Amino acid sequence: MSKLDSATIEAIRAAAPNVKNGTFTISHDERGHYTLKLWTAVKGALADKRIISMLVGPDNTADYQAVAFWDDAKRLVFPWRRFRGPGSTMRIDGFTWQAAGWSSIEQKLAIWADLAIRGAEPDAHGFWHQEGYALLAEGRCCRCNRKLTHPESIQYGIGPECAKKGI
Repeated sequence: MSKLDSATIEAIRAAAPNVKNGTFTISHDERGHYTLKLWTAVKGALADKRIISMLVGPDNTADYQAVAFWDDAKRLVFPWRRFRGPGSTMRIDGFTWQAAGWSSIEQKLAIWADLAIRGAEPDAHGFWHQEGYALLAEGRCCRCNRKLTHPESIQYGIGPECAKKGI
């Protein structure tokens, strides 16, 4: 469990800008990577709600499944009921969390929240950052401008298909 006092938590929350809509790849050298997309619904029953979706298929532009809501003011992730573990009751944020009883999706959301709120700062107290996870912002291929979600592709700025063709 995170060990920050409430004054430190509030100071970080006040200083942290709102998390912008976009695609985020979370990478770990030994545990692989996964991709989340934060977006704002514009119409329907969920209009103006911020939704977190997880990449679940090979098409990194369309194969996303919505799994949670994001609250900017509180810096909280609210996983949808069907994605919660049997023993999970805590709301997930970058400050107070525990992994006991969480589903794998809740664990991934907790890592993202921690990194998105404070893990990118070199002097931050981000737990997951210290555990070797990195948050990579969305990249675009320099050849075809398609979205990149694989850590190596983001690092080099080119997707695997375009890399085969050459620049």
